[in-house]
Amino acid sequence: MPRRKSSDPVEKALQVLPWPALILRPEGTILSANRAAGVLLDRAPAKLRMKNIKELAWPDEGPKLNRLLAGEDGPSIEGVRMLTPGGRDIRVRIGLAGPPPEGDGGRLLAVISPLPSGGVSRDSRPAPASEARWDWDRAEGRVTCSPEWCSLLGYEEDEAPKTLRAWVDLLHADDQPVFQYKLEALLSGEAPDLEHELRMRHADGEYRWLLTQVEVVRDSAGKAARLSGRQRELGEEPGLEEGAFAEGFRDPLTGLPTRALLLDRLGLAMARARRRTGHLFAILSLGLDRFRLINEGLGYAVGDRLLQEVARRLEGCRRGSDTVARTGGDEIGILLDDIRSVGDATAFAERLHQALKAPVVVEGHDLFTSGSVGIVLSSPSYNSAEDMLRDADIAMHRAKGMGRGRYALFDATMYIRTVEILELETELRRAVEQSGFHLHYQPIVSLLTGRLAGFEALIRWTHPTRGLVKPSEFVPLAEETGLVVPMGRWVLESACKQLKSWLVRFPQNRSLWVSVNVSGIQLLQPELIMQIDLALRESGLAGRNLKLELTESVIMENAQYAYDMMVQLRAQDIRLCIDDFGTGYSSMSYLRRYPVDALKIDQSFVSRMEEDEESREIVRSVLQMGKSLKMEVIAEGVETVGQRDVLKRLGCELGQGFFFHRPMEAKAVESLLAPKRSR
Repeated sequence: MPRRKSSDPVEKALQVLPWPALILRPEGTILSANRAAGVLLDRAPAKLRMKNIKELAWPDEGPKLNRLLAGEDGPSIEGVRMLTPGGRDIRVRIGLAGPPPEGDGGRLLAVISPLPSGGVSRDSRPAPASEARWDWDRAEGRVTCSPEWCSLLGYEEDEAPKTLRAWVDLLHADDQPVFQYKLEALLSGEAPDLEHELRMRHADGEYRWLLTQVEVVRDSAGKAARLSGRQRELGEEPGLEEGAFAEGFRDPLTGLPTRALLLDRLGLAMARARRRTGHLFAILSLGLDRFRLINEGLGYAVGDRLLQEVARRLEGCRRGSDTVARTGGDEIGILLDDIRSVGDATAFAERLHQALKAPVVVEGHDLFTSGSVGIVLSSPSYNSAEDMLRDADIAMHRAKGMGRGRYALFDATMYIRTVEILELETELRRAVEQSGFHLHYQPIVSLLTGRLAGFEALIRWTHPTRGLVKPSEFVPLAEETGLVVPMGRWVLESACKQLKSWLVRFPQNRSLWVSVNVSGIQLLQPELIMQIDLALRESGLAGRNLKLELTESVIMENAQYAYDMMVQLRAQDIRLCIDDFGTGYSSMSYLRRYPVDALKIDQSFVSRMEEDEESREIVRSVLQMGKSLKMEVIAEGVETVGQRDVLKRLGCELGQGFFFHRPMEAKAVESLLAPKRSR
């Protein structure tokens, strides 16, 4: 049975936050966790529920967390050691994001930010068999290994590494990158210490698992003067076959580095930028457009396969110094280190878009996908890697609002917009639950006779304080959050009831039909057929009086599934129309395959066809295509007598637009339906 989505606005705000966050009771009990928190803490969000946050930390962190919850040490604390089920020791910053909203039962919103330094829980490791020491003198550049170290790894004293480079070369190739990043963080002061599991080559050629702990000794000026290292043999470690990445730095689905490793490398890039004048880098956040549609409609297995292919393509775009990591769900973070200007970052974003253009074939489905990209350029104003990645996520969501396959550079005003979107989403959810919408109906008329042929049902939302909210503001948000499903069901049911009422009152108009737009998410809902059938039966409307409008992109992105659904809809005598025709694929070959009854010429061509020959030819070719396939053609956006006359000369049958009628409320429509003698 599917899990019912929460209507709680605080819960909803939590789930859309791009960074790890929890809702807590005042004493620390976790009421809810978002997906990012689950990724960071290595637990499913549902398994975090009703645990106390103190249970996730080391026992000696309890007093510190108690003071945070009581508000004694301010709104945040740093360096809290959290313990994952796999035994990883994560150091984090925990902040309480402001006072809880009034009337929500005293709940607290806790935001968790991982710090660059990490570690390995000693308690979760097997007891050491032996211990060895080594020392690196930075001034001399020399490494000195103790006799115990030589004995541990089977080397004679004169065979032991004499330089740090030679010492690192003994590490397994898979373990070297993470160790080197952690070592640089230690030397730069970004990390207080280093503790790491790694494999080191024994004199017999085999690799041994060692727990390595490194401390830095600094001179009077605070510069790293030497390193002091200890190593212990761990023996066989099941489950760590992939070296350091298996400690949580390699995503098991895509094989990409994880958010934790990206933050490590981002922190090091920030440290380099502080030390080197002119060092520039950027962090990008890419989110797949309409990924929810694929996951919910075709299943998570198909979504996983798509993610794997996307990861492969994006990994192919990176330079040697870049990092491409899965930061959660369908989101990918990319660190572009050592760039010359913001132009390098935007050019890379374009390269990512190109890499995603070709369809991905999964289980017979041709899946078309694109990505929205947020970009943050390095700046001295940033103090933490988490803050930079958060702002890249915010910019990515702004790019999604601009359309598909776009990128956006972060600026401070996006904070304000993010808060507005969260508020709008909460209010939109309330409107869905309370049926706070109404419909307007735009007439569609015969260009030859001027007679009424049908209507398009258009959703409207009058907000109690904002007034009329434009569909362009709330419909994309409804699609992104899944609210378009219940909203679309309400539109369908209301439009069917209204048209049936008109047909009963004005029987001379029995051939009228009503068009309802169906989004891609709705089309991929298996229960759509049942919902339409129920709407027709409850209203008493015949299937032939209902027309469903689909866009080309919705059909082509999920070609086989869309075809199967359309065949079932046609079996109910429902007519199907391709909306915004001409802006997408516009291929006669796919139109022949699909059970389509009508085409709608996009208004962008209609509005320009009087003065633009190319637009007029596109309209002409669509009309010819429709005629050859015996499809009805409707021109939308007709606003002038000239446009109407051109369409009539070209042989267009039906038109819709302000020239004929603006969208109107149901009561106003009745004056059009009444017999002429009673008007």
